[in-house]
Amino acid sequence: MSEKINHSENVRENPEENMGKSAFEKPLEEIRSITGIPFQLADHTISDEELEKRLTFLLKGLKASASGLSQTDLLRQLLTGELSSDEAFVLLERSHFRTEGCFGLLLLRFDKIYRDQPDTLAILREITEVSSTFYLEMNEHDLVLLLASDQTFSPDYLKKAAAEICDTMAAEAMQTIRLAFDRPANQLSDLPKIYQNLLLSMKVGSIFLSSEQIYNFRDLGLGKLISRLPRQACIDYLEESLPGVDFSQIDEETWHTIRTFFASGLNIAETARNLYLHRNTLVYRLDKFKRTTGLDLRDFDDAVKCRIGMMISAYLKNEDENSSVNLS
Repeated sequence: MSEKINHSENVRENPEENMGKSAFEKPLEEIRSITGIPFQLADHTISDEELEKRLTFLLKGLKASASGLSQTDLLRQLLTGELSSDEAFVLLERSHFRTEGCFGLLLLRFDKIYRDQPDTLAILREITEVSSTFYLEMNEHDLVLLLASDQTFSPDYLKKAAAEICDTMAAEAMQTIRLAFDRPANQLSDLPKIYQNLLLSMKVGSIFLSSEQIYNFRDLGLGKLISRLPRQACIDYLEESLPGVDFSQIDEETWHTIRTFFASGLNIAETARNLYLHRNTLVYRLDKFKRTTGLDLRDFDDAVKCRIGMMISAYLKNEDENSSVNLS
C-alpha cells in the first residue's frame, strides 16, 4: 500500500495536489479510527477508481480483523456477496482457513426454527465425515453445510450425504427438512454461484417436486427453465397453446393419474400396475381427460404440451400466492 498511502508526516502540503482527494477522506478517517494512525494521500500512479477499490478492500480487511469475524462469518459473507471472492480469499487465509481443496455446499431448510431444536447441530456433527464442516446459519430456517476436504469428492458423495442427513434428522431429531445440493467446487470463487443455485433449487423443488425432500440442481432442468421465464411469457403460452384448459379445475385423482402416467414413461401397462388399476379403467380416465381438455396424453406432442402447461400453472399459482403473502 506504500504506493498510495503514506504516514501524514510525508504528505505534501500543496493545495493543488490535494484537490479531488476529499472523496477519500471518509475511508481514510475510518482506517484511522480502527488503527489509531492518521493517513493521508500522497502522489500515486494508479487511477482514482483503482485507489478507491484498494482502499475499500483494505478497510474491509481491517474491519474484519477489528470485529473478530470468524471463519463462518467470512464464509457466510462470501456466499451472500457481501465479500468478493478476492476479499474473502485474503481474509480467510489470514484466519488460517485452507483455501485450496474441494468444497461442497448442502442447503438445509427446516420447517421449524432450527435454533429452537437443541439437538439439531449435535446430530449433524455426528453425520459429517469430511476433513472440515462449517455450519453457516443463513436465517432462522436455512442452514448451509460447507464441506471442505483436501481430497476431491464426487457429486455422488453429496447425494449420499444429503440422503443420510434427511433420514437421520427424521429418525433422531423428528424433523422433516428439505435439502438442495449441486456439484462440488474446486475453488472458493465458485461457492457464491453454487449457493445461488441451491436457493433456486429450493424454489423450483418446492413448486414442482413438493412431495420430495432432496433437490439436485442438475436434475431440475425444465423446472429451472420455467422459473426463469417472464411471467407474461408463461401466461401467453397457456392462452395460445392450451386455450380453454383450466388446470386448477382438475381433481386430485386425475392429477395423480397424469403424474403417474408421465413417471411411467407414457406406458399404459406400467401405469396401470403402479396405480393398481385395471388397464381399461386407466384408458377410461385418459379418454375422459381428452374429452375435457382436448389433450390425448397417449400422443407425445399432447403429453409434452400438457406437462409444460401443468408446470407453468403451478409456477404462476406459487407466484400469486407469494405476492399475496408479501402484500399482506
